[in-house]
Amino acid sequence: MVASRFRFCRALLSLFAAASLVGCVADTDPLPPPDYSALRSEWQVLTAARDSLFRSEASPLLPTDRAAFDGLAYFAYDSTAAFSARVY
Repeated sequence: MVASRFRFCRALLSLFAAASLVGCVADTDPLPPPDYSALRSEWQVLTAARDSLFRSEASPLLPTDRAAFDGLAYFAYDSTAAFSARVY
């Protein structure tokens, strides 16, 4: 009984591995490198939008804290962390 259950699990894992590999194909069309200046400006727009949300009426901050809010602390933008990826 244990041996048959083991064979069944092994067969099931083999089928799963084979099905996973079927979807893997070599990508012959390389992606272009990211446009770093556009990514930097998108980052600046995103951070400005977050900061303006904290200054708005919808902010989770109290009105007294909102008046003194100078902006969130962000890490410096790093273009080396950007990469292109194709999602299927």
